[in-house]
Amino acid sequence: MCVSFIIKRLRTGWSAARSDPPLTPSERDAIAAVVKRAEKLDEVEAKRVGRLVARLEGMRRSAQGPAPRCCILCGETSKLLAPLRTCSICRNSACPKCVIDTLHQRSSIYSREQYMCNLCAETREMWKKSGAWFFKTLPKYILPDRKFTGRYNDSELAKSLQEHAGNSSNEGKTDSEPGSPLSIHPPTFSRQPSNTDSRKSVNLSQDHEWCETDILSHGVSGLNLHRTDSLNQRSLGLKRTGSKGSAYSLRNIRKEMPKSTTQIERPPTIPDAGYGTLEIKLAYDNGTSSVAVTILRARGLIGMDMTGLSDPFCRLEVLPREGTYSNRLRTKTVHKTKNPEFNETLHFFGITESDLAIKSLEIVLFDDDRYGCDQMGSATVPLRECLKSPAQLRLALSGASGSEATGPRLLLALCYSTKKRALVVTICRGADLPPQDSNGYSDPFVKLHLDPDPYHKKHKTSIKWRNLNPVWNEEFLFETRPTELSRQNLTLTVWDKDYGKPNDFLGSLVLGATSKGRRLKHWMDCIKFPDHRHEQWHSLTDTQHL
Repeated sequence: MCVSFIIKRLRTGWSAARSDPPLTPSERDAIAAVVKRAEKLDEVEAKRVGRLVARLEGMRRSAQGPAPRCCILCGETSKLLAPLRTCSICRNSACPKCVIDTLHQRSSIYSREQYMCNLCAETREMWKKSGAWFFKTLPKYILPDRKFTGRYNDSELAKSLQEHAGNSSNEGKTDSEPGSPLSIHPPTFSRQPSNTDSRKSVNLSQDHEWCETDILSHGVSGLNLHRTDSLNQRSLGLKRTGSKGSAYSLRNIRKEMPKSTTQIERPPTIPDAGYGTLEIKLAYDNGTSSVAVTILRARGLIGMDMTGLSDPFCRLEVLPREGTYSNRLRTKTVHKTKNPEFNETLHFFGITESDLAIKSLEIVLFDDDRYGCDQMGSATVPLRECLKSPAQLRLALSGASGSEATGPRLLLALCYSTKKRALVVTICRGADLPPQDSNGYSDPFVKLHLDPDPYHKKHKTSIKWRNLNPVWNEEFLFETRPTELSRQNLTLTVWDKDYGKPNDFLGSLVLGATSKGRRLKHWMDCIKFPDHRHEQWHSLTDTQHL
C-alpha cells in the first residue's frame, strides 16, 4: 500500500485532529435563550421561597409571645372547656384554634395526643417546600415588594378630601344645614421610609395615633389642624385601616358630628433620643436642708425582654460625691411595662442652699433582673431647679451615664456553626475581677455549661494565676440544634482557684431567650445569623447558679 494513501486516510475520520468550526449566530441565540430561561426560573424560584419566608415572618410578628396561661399566637386565655395545648416542638401553649393534631394512629391504647402550633407547622412547611431540609439551610430568596403604605402628601390628601366633600354635597344637600361652609385645612404630610412590612403608620402626635375613620368620626367640616411650629415638629401622617373606613360617606358624618369645632393641637415636646421620657418633681425644704424628689412616671421606655416589656426602677444620686460617701437611693420596681407609674418620693438630707448651685441630681433607669441590671437610660438635672419650688420637669432620657461603674466583666464570643452543628463559645478575656487572695489578686477560671443539654457536657477554662484582667481565648463546643437554642440557656460562672478550701465565687453570667437587654440581643443574634462570630462584653452578677 502506498504511504501517501495511508497519510491521506489518517487525516480523515476519528483519527484526524480537526479544529471545531465557530458557532453560528443561530446557535449563539439558542444558548443565550437557554441561559436566560434558566436565570428566569431561578428568579421565579427565589421569589417563591421569598413569599414563604415573608409569610412565616409575618406570623412571627403577629404572634403575641409567650405568657402564662395564654396562647402564644392569638393571646387567648385558658378556659375550662377549651384548655390550652402544648406544642410538641417549641413547648409553648396555644389554644385549640392555633394547634394541629399530629398523631394519626390512635389504635394503640398507649398513644398520646401530640399537637403542633401553627407557627411550628408553618416553619416545617417552609423547610419542606423550599428544599431547605435537604441542603440544611435556606436557599437564596427574594422578599416580595412592600405594599402601599397608605401615606399621602398634602396635595393628595387635600384633593381626596375635596372629592369626598363634593360627592357628599351633591348627594345629600337636604341633610346638611344651609349655609354651613366646609372648611378643611390639611396639615403637611410627607412620605417617609419604613423598616417594617406591616403596621406602617405615622403618628399624628407623640402619644396618639389617628386613622381615617377617627378623623371622619370627629367631623370633617370642623377639622382644623393647627401647626404652631413646623420646623420643630415631626411630619404627620395617616394610617389606613381598610376600604370600609375610606368609603364612609360625608352625609352620615354630618348627622353624627357635633356642632362645635374640634381642634387638634400637638402638645409641647422635648427632644427624644429614643430612650423615653421621665417626669419628676423637685422641692427644697430650708428647715430640714433636704431635697424631696418625686418620681412621677416614665413614658416610652425601651423593651428589654422577649415580649417587648421591662421591669424598670430608678436609682438616684447627688453628684459630685463628698469623699467615699454615697447617697444613692432607688425606687420600687414596676413590673412588665414600658410606661411605669412610680409616684414615689425620695429625700436627700444634708444639702445646703450653697450646694444647690454646684450639685446635680443623676437619675438612672435600670431593668430589674435576677441575673443582672441592664441600664435603660439616664438623665441629669441641676439642683438649682429646686429654687423654683415646687418644680415639675419632664426629662429626656439618654444613653449610658458617665458615673456608671464598670464592675467585673467578661468578653464572650458566640457562633453557631452549621458545619459542626454545634454552638461555639469563646471565652476571650475578663476585666476588673474582684481580688480574693491576700496578695490583692485572684486566680480566675471559668466554668460553663448548656442547660438543658442531653449530653450533659461541662467545660472549664485554664487557671490564670495572679491576674485580675485575664486573657483566655479558649473555645468550647456544645452539640445542639438551632431550633433548641431558643429553649436553652448558657450559664457561665467565674471562680477563684484555692487549695485546701472551696473555690471563691467571683461572678456569673446567663445568656438565653429568657435574658434581657444586651444579653438577649447577643443570644438572638447568634440564632438569627449562624456562621458569624458575635462578640460582646457582659457584666457579671453576684448570683450564684447551682
